[in-house]
Amino acid sequence: MRSTAILALAALMLGGCAARTIGLEEVNIKAAPDANGNGAVAVDVVLGTRTGSIEQVAKLPAAEWFRRRTQLLRDNPDGLAVMSWELIPGQSVTAPVRKVALDAYVFALYASPGDHRIRLATEDGEARILLQATGFVVEGLKKAE
Repeated sequence: MRSTAILALAALMLGGCAARTIGLEEVNIKAAPDANGNGAVAVDVVLGTRTGSIEQVAKLPAAEWFRRRTQLLRDNPDGLAVMSWELIPGQSVTAPVRKVALDAYVFALYASPGDHRIRLATEDGEARILLQATGFVVEGLKKAE
């Protein structure tokens, strides 16, 4: 685990001593054998790296995020960062988060109806995402303050 001092210093560099990071250090994604009705699932973890940058995407359903992603990233080159994967049923991936995030959302592109979006905040620096048949869950989330 990275030290709190490093995260605090990085937050200062992002534009102010009042900025708080979410402490996300690693993402683990596992697709269940029946994920997305036995189909691949595109997953994006969207990191807000500047104050206010993620507000544009915070209320988007996943289908809209994936439709508008390219333009939103062009409009916010220093405010948004994305980690992307496409997993098939039964596959898993673990990846370090290489950016300090002030806020983060997971979007998963499912064939089933729904927003398929979850805001991330972690207790232990790790987000464990389980892709299920018609939606996903995230373990290791911090309780709302």
